[in-house]
Amino acid sequence: MTLYAQETGTAGAQPILFLHPGLVSGWMWQEPAKEFADHHCLMPDLPGHGNSNQVEWISFQDTACQIAEVLKERVPGKRAHVIGYSLGAYVTAHLLTAAPELVDHAIICGAAARPLPGSALIMNRLIVRFIKSKFLWNGLARMWGIPTEEHAAFIRIGLSVSQTSYGRINDELANAQLPAGLGSANSPTLIVNGQKEPQVVVQSVGDFLAALPNAKGYLAPQGDHYWGFRNPELFVGIVQAWIKDNPLPQELIPVAAQSH
Repeated sequence: MTLYAQETGTAGAQPILFLHPGLVSGWMWQEPAKEFADHHCLMPDLPGHGNSNQVEWISFQDTACQIAEVLKERVPGKRAHVIGYSLGAYVTAHLLTAAPELVDHAIICGAAARPLPGSALIMNRLIVRFIKSKFLWNGLARMWGIPTEEHAAFIRIGLSVSQTSYGRINDELANAQLPAGLGSANSPTLIVNGQKEPQVVVQSVGDFLAALPNAKGYLAPQGDHYWGFRNPELFVGIVQAWIKDNPLPQELIPVAAQSH
């Protein structure tokens, strides 16, 4: 079964591929994508999520290969700017090894290069257990700062997430590491994690920089895991600057490759 992918913007223009966090869907990108109407925007639902919830999640690498097929089918012969957030960021890292010829510029936000801390894994296990509970999704909507007018859509999409698929994702996160062969990926890649994320995630910026030959890394000041959706103006500014090779917003905190 082919992954569902929403398309907006200008057909035939430079493509941008947006890969969403776990537990949501490409729906999360609808507002940011409006700022890129002059591009051909692709917003797929990852396996086990949204309108792709009947597609079984196998692994990060398998999902990267499925995403590569989406690009080959929807924008044949073109390289896309790839923006990955959280779960989508892990997939982006694997896409850089599975199909580097399809990636123009890449942005990785909220990914760890090491196993997540126990507290995060416990939280994920609880989500897996109660994933079909409206009570859980109401709580997550408040915790993640989802705007009130978007709660209904957030809860509806959350309840559709495959319990089996998210359990497999959680197992992969428990053993997270950099994809093999990442050192051969030469696409300009930007790593941005939140300054207030778990220490493992903060330190992972340096890990990615040490592995990638053409990358820059920063921390979003005072940002938690969902800083990009809480501060969409900063996030959109980062994307606009990076894909055009322009200076990045000055408030970002630079990270050196050896800082891990």
